[in-house]
Amino acid sequence: MRVKILFFGEASELAQKTEDFIDFPENQDEITYEIAKMRIFEKFKNLRKIENICILAVDEKYSSPGEMLKLHQFSEIAIIPPISGG
Repeated sequence: MRVKILFFGEASELAQKTEDFIDFPENQDEITYEIAKMRIFEKFKNLRKIENICILAVDEKYSSPGEMLKLHQFSEIAIIPPISGG
């Protein structure tokens, strides 16, 4: 199943793009946060610099470690680095 990956802030700068796609097995509609994050950072190696400080949001909902993520063909996973500013 093809899932859209969205890059924000420093993730977009490192990836040099704002979106891309990653394929997950068709029979895997639920996946742990950790496995999803690992697969994403294996594919987009330029993001390794921020791997430990960013979070994932799935279908516009923040996710957290230990959570089971429900994915479908049109899911979007956002890579969100820490945000600073005023």
